[in-house]
Amino acid sequence: MTAALAGFALAACGGGGTSDEDQIREVSEQAITSSDPAICDDLATQHFIDSFYSGSISDCKKDVEDTSDNPDSIKVEAIKIDGDKASADITYVGGPSDGQGLFAEYVKEEDQWKFDNATASSTPSTTGSSSTGTGTDATGATGTGTSTTSGDALTELFFSTIRQEVTSKGLSNEIADCIVNKLRQTITPQEIEQIKSGQRPGTLAAKSRTAGQQCAQQALSGD
Repeated sequence: MTAALAGFALAACGGGGTSDEDQIREVSEQAITSSDPAICDDLATQHFIDSFYSGSISDCKKDVEDTSDNPDSIKVEAIKIDGDKASADITYVGGPSDGQGLFAEYVKEEDQWKFDNATASSTPSTTGSSSTGTGTDATGATGTGTSTTSGDALTELFFSTIRQEVTSKGLSNEIADCIVNKLRQTITPQEIEQIKSGQRPGTLAAKSRTAGQQCAQQALSGD
């Protein structure tokens, strides 16, 4: 599901706080931990819908109703407000993505704060379509690799979620970075689009296993 890749689902109406910071905290908590599809109409900007759901409100609402990847709660910190724009650091607490970090951006429309964008706050630096980026391999050394995936927010959240799952299984940060960087090189833009639309490409499991084996071998050999 797209919500699983994004690491969070916008999911409730809110904004009843007594200050801008209170409202941002309340909107964030309700949006990420509940399941009311009204959030797609009330607490997401058109830019957010366009970026994460290709402009489809109905796709957004389907994601919102799936709470399987929601955290138990969240921490909202480092809120910065500049007129009608704001940002905050969000950390998941509990659930399948415990510890996942997000950098959220908000826009205030008609006295209501709304989600405008969200990006993973701890992803490797490889971005851009068919671009060359710098990442950390299994030995901890920095190297370059060619990415075949786009650098949009949802794609970055997908790779961040994979990294979180790898480290949650007890593997090192270096191996997790290695696996993500190899997947960036092998997963095609077409497969990314499938994943965004809620489909699971049949090749994904095999590519993940291959990346894991290669990175484990690199770590053992010290290459």
